[in-house]
Amino acid sequence: MTTPPGSGPDHARRPHPPGPQGEPSALKLFADDIEVSFNEIGRTLSDEETAAVFLRTLDIWQHALEGSHAGGLITAEQLGELAALIRGMREAPRLI
Repeated sequence: MTTPPGSGPDHARRPHPPGPQGEPSALKLFADDIEVSFNEIGRTLSDEETAAVFLRTLDIWQHALEGSHAGGLITAEQLGELAALIRGMREAPRLI
């Protein structure tokens, strides 16, 4: 199993800047929601293997979205918005 980029025992977790007035950012809250979803099935994104599978799944979704755009199912603007969502989701393992 390969380790996702930016993770592993030697990876120093970078602090995530808080939102206004010291509140967690929207991205951190999103990451926490994703983690809760994994916790419900007995997994955690802090586990390297789980994080690798999560990131690979996002790669597959990105590919599916690109194919949907190529096939005329979604516009370039929609692809851009959905790709931005996936980029945010990719941060979840780093923020947990």
